[in-house]
Amino acid sequence: DAYVAGSQIQVVSQIEGAIATVNVSETQSVEEGQTLFRVDPTEVLIASEKADIDLRNANADYQKRKVLQGDASVSKEELEHSQLALLKAMANARQAYINLLRVDVQSPAKATIAKRYAQVGQRVAPGTQLAMMVAGDQIWVDANFKEDQLKNIRIGLS
Repeated sequence: DAYVAGSQIQVVSQIEGAIATVNVSETQSVEEGQTLFRVDPTEVLIASEKADIDLRNANADYQKRKVLQGDASVSKEELEHSQLALLKAMANARQAYINLLRVDVQSPAKATIAKRYAQVGQRVAPGTQLAMMVAGDQIWVDANFKEDQLKNIRIGLS
């Protein structure tokens, strides 16, 4: 009995969307950083544009209230709420930018595609497994031998 084993690497989607392109097939060797899949960027682009608009509006509102606070037209509490809204809009814009970077699903290591699960058009959510890879430099053989067979085994024996 002998089995080939290796360190497995899961490739998962980090954003929601439909798979637009599949650039790999099973048993294909890939390099670290190589684009394996592309998620349709349409929804991510729309969310990014919305986040940018929300950020501009929140910033304008905060700046307006900050100026008006000096003449007591705006309470300290209103200014704090406006500032919190601005911070939330900034966080949303950052997340939208990060999601744009995650449209291309890249290989985390030099490896071989053992199993490809994703298909073009398939709808995926964050955490959906797209492929399973085996690290190219971390493969080994698990072999079972009887004790009386060990005397005939040598390094490099095939």
